[in-house]
Amino acid sequence: RWFFAASGSPWSTRRIGDAALDEIVRKVLLTYWNTVSFLVLYANAAAAQGQAWGPAQAAEAPPAAGRPLLDRWLLSELHATTQEVTASLEGFDTAGAGRRLASFIDDLSNWYVRRSRRRFWEGPATPDGSSAFATLYESLHVLTRLMAPLTPFLADHVWAVLRGPDDLESVHLASWPAADQALIDPRLSAQMAQTRRLVELGRSARAAASVPVRQPLPRAVVSAAGFAELAPGLRAEVARELNVRALEPMAAG
Repeated sequence: RWFFAASGSPWSTRRIGDAALDEIVRKVLLTYWNTVSFLVLYANAAAAQGQAWGPAQAAEAPPAAGRPLLDRWLLSELHATTQEVTASLEGFDTAGAGRRLASFIDDLSNWYVRRSRRRFWEGPATPDGSSAFATLYESLHVLTRLMAPLTPFLADHVWAVLRGPDDLESVHLASWPAADQALIDPRLSAQMAQTRRLVELGRSARAAASVPVRQPLPRAVVSAAGFAELAPGLRAEVARELNVRALEPMAAG
């Protein structure tokens, strides 16, 4: 198997006194670590089923432009993050770089991985599954290099898990990632942000009406600027998240 089995986290269980640091560890660093562990888990599960997956197989995935919408969105966010973090660090703005990395980690774990679990369950044998593994691996590989100046020991620990046969031994010897402008899609980024906002509002409406998400509904009525232009794949994401059969625009009064 390519990955070793990661167990636990690289931090002691000693409580951190500073509330701000405690929040960073809980919301950012542990989320990052758990996302790496997720990839470890499913790569090992695929290997156990005879579908070995590792860095070499990432090159066999469909090209970025041919991957599912969620993958194209994540790669767009990854390269936008690379661009912004590089600019922040060149301007000695470590706080700005940290905020952008924290935002990307949240996107990666709480949206991309959560919405892509089915593809990881199915394994890397299909183009859809291969795209998911390759996209998550590339994102973590680049993210780890971006985090190296801010979390040097953690990044090097994760690098030992992620690095492929052609990578240098330490993340601190690896080249700094370069943003690919061709993969940055501001329109897709804006539409995905709207998608997530609609999901948030829909869940709030369910909670206010005491209708749990596990209860399917025939439709949800949406009143939002730009909804008509939302890509069909993103409308489907909203419908699945809200467990409704259809989304319909609110009729003009």
